[in-house]
This record gives sequence, structure tokens and C-alpha cells, in this order.
Amino acid sequence: MKPPLRLPFGTDTLKALAEKNAHVTAQTQTWKALSASTDFPA
Repeated sequence: MKPPLRLPFGTDTLKALAEKNAHVTAQTQTWKALSASTDFPA
């Protein structure tokens, strides 16, 4: 199995990544409607 380009080591790094992902998810949900409203009609 080939490791990813960036492989997090240590529980502190895993915790920090989980917190960052939660923040990004929350921001995405908060601004989802505005973001989607900028689609160019196909």
C-alpha cells in the first residue's frame, strides 16, 4: 500500500486535523447556500 503524500503522525496531529476538519465542515454548512447560489447556469 502506498502512503499518502502527507501522512499525519501522532495522536496530537490526528486531533488537530480532526478539529480543522470540523471547522471546515461547519464553515461549509454555514455558507453552503451562498456558495451554491454562485453556480453558472449550465
